[in-house]
Amino acid sequence: MINESSVPELARRYGLTQLTAQYVLDLRARLTEEHPDDADAQEKAFLEAVRSGWAQGEPWAQEWAEAAVKQGRA
Repeated sequence: MINESSVPELARRYGLTQLTAQYVLDLRARLTEEHPDDADAQEKAFLEAVRSGWAQGEPWAQEWAEAAVKQGRA
């Protein structure tokens, strides 16, 4: 789970563009609202969004997945 609260911190820590970092933080915030108090559901929904985005060729998802592999989180 991502604990960073700022776009620059997330971008720096994972080697992301500012745009991808913002998208990921916004997505995480939305999923937290949709699944309050259920971290497992939040994580499952996030991973599904990444998989779906990757399959559709969305740059943010591809960038996130590549960063996750580099970080050993995939």
